[in-house]
Amino acid sequence: MERGCLQGVWQAGGGIITFPRNAFSAYIDIYGEWMLTSFNDGVRIALPGAKITDYSIHYSLDFCQVSSDVEFTLTYGASAAKAVGGVYKGFYAGSEENIASVAKTDKELTGGEQSYSLSDGMYTFFVILLDADGNVAASKVSNFFVYNDDKSAWEDIGTVDYSDDIYGSAYESVIPFTQSHKVIIERNIKNTGLYRLKNPYYTSWEYYTRFNLHLDRHYHTHYIEIDASDPDKVVMRSSNLGVNVTFAGYGIVESLPTFNESLGRPAGDLYGTLKNGVISFPANSLVFYEHGNPNAYVVNRNARMNFVLPATSAIESVEEDTEGGMSAPVYYDLTGRVTANPVKGSLYIKRIGSKAEKVVF
Repeated sequence: MERGCLQGVWQAGGGIITFPRNAFSAYIDIYGEWMLTSFNDGVRIALPGAKITDYSIHYSLDFCQVSSDVEFTLTYGASAAKAVGGVYKGFYAGSEENIASVAKTDKELTGGEQSYSLSDGMYTFFVILLDADGNVAASKVSNFFVYNDDKSAWEDIGTVDYSDDIYGSAYESVIPFTQSHKVIIERNIKNTGLYRLKNPYYTSWEYYTRFNLHLDRHYHTHYIEIDASDPDKVVMRSSNLGVNVTFAGYGIVESLPTFNESLGRPAGDLYGTLKNGVISFPANSLVFYEHGNPNAYVVNRNARMNFVLPATSAIESVEEDTEGGMSAPVYYDLTGRVTANPVKGSLYIKRIGSKAEKVVF
């Protein structure tokens, strides 16, 4: 059987054999699969007597940044005539096209201490070294995630059932469907339409205990944020899942409409909804990617990402309506909105004074 390959390039007179990015793969025995390697700089082999140039790039940038103030030190080889690049909001692969595009911006980087003040979300850091002729000599691309965990801005409103359809969709041949487990859900105090799921992929996740496979975790809190401010256009914000299951980097998930918009494409209509106290996302409406993998996957293929909000989440958002003692009952739907004309046989929140309960009208 004939197999394709990426050939190394001999640099005439230099004695350097160069292999481009993604020229190698490694066989991972526990998965029974080949996985792509050499994502960043490719591989170079200097033969004896070769003239060695220094286009090395070094910095330490943790994937999780729990402060908006991101600082690290950058150093690069003395053979570079100039370093260009910078931090870009969003996830961008270290492809030849992206590197060439960033190189054209000619946004110069200086070595030493780097300091950025960034809002929450996913970022990509490009460092591109140019030779004396202005050609790209080396590059390094890293992704990182910024979030400020201001716990005082959130309140615990109970638990929801969580059934994975993110890793289960992206790696269904390796990770079969697992049973749901309880995950704490929090609500933003100022924006009551904003929710977040707390550590859905820690020890409660069945995959963690059932399979003897790699599951690298960060030991600080991670959240999946859900913006249900518009009940008809619910989105899952770009969220760091906090686990590295397949050696391809820590997983990120977000709604397909917001992912499309970040790439300058039409958002589409695959939004989630909040109806009758249930947040649901349609099939194929979420995007999953890993910061060490250039590919992105459409997930939630089985439409399992549905969450029944605790009953108190709707009741507590209703303002009290009394005038000295008992008042007439007021009915709310399960999202906490007043219902002027309740429908017989439907479920509502009935409130009289400061007391509220679920009732069938």
